[in-house]
Amino acid sequence: MRFTLAPVKRVAVAVAVLALAAAACSDDSAGESPERRTSNPPEEIVVDGIGRLGVRTAVIEGDDVIWTAYTGFGSQGSPQSEVECLFDLARQHLPGDDPLASMIVRDVLRLDRTIKKELNQDEELFAIVDACISAESEARKEAGELPADFDFTFAQSSSVVVARVSAVEMGLTPDEAECYATEAFGSLPPPEYEEKARSRELGALEVRTSAITECLTAERLDELALSVEEQILEDNARRAQEEQDLQREINEQLAPTTAP
Repeated sequence: MRFTLAPVKRVAVAVAVLALAAAACSDDSAGESPERRTSNPPEEIVVDGIGRLGVRTAVIEGDDVIWTAYTGFGSQGSPQSEVECLFDLARQHLPGDDPLASMIVRDVLRLDRTIKKELNQDEELFAIVDACISAESEARKEAGELPADFDFTFAQSSSVVVARVSAVEMGLTPDEAECYATEAFGSLPPPEYEEKARSRELGALEVRTSAITECLTAERLDELALSVEEQILEDNARRAQEEQDLQREINEQLAPTTAP
């Protein structure tokens, strides 16, 4: 079995894809080394886990929150002024005295949706959140264009931060995570980083797998791949079940009612 690797968007954040649920597996061979259940190379499994799952629990703080949001939304066409509009709404509606002081990476990169989760389905407030992002930015997003104020220096720094904290969440040591993040995103000279960012080459699977193999031994990758693979398969199964549940609800709502 081979699971599908997710494409990378918004500063190496992988968008999770729905795959077939994996069958439950129990280890009845005491004393034998566990085996992986997919044919994906271990380096692909580990970097996919970092981008797909690590961002869901990894926490960033302070200026890293601000610049990760600028970079993430900027890569989707929005200038900093529109992100600041979302910051204002986040401070109003997210819990805590300073909700932007510390946040999970995925919540930062999806800040508009993070805010909406706190709004109790209030359509008027939803519209206010949506209004932060202009039609011009949506057009840039569709065209794959960046806003005029996109800052490549801070984008590179944010990429390294996100990759590092996400890698630690998937079991890499701090030193391993630092090596991976630097090799994947931090080692390029600024002009080359900008060139690759504009051409959408940053975050490509081959770039990330090359970085991880530079930093970890084959034995270490095999060790990590076992754990990460299980988490990915469990995530695929959960998402498949959620999709089935949603489709069932839709079918029930569309089904004709019969009079008693």
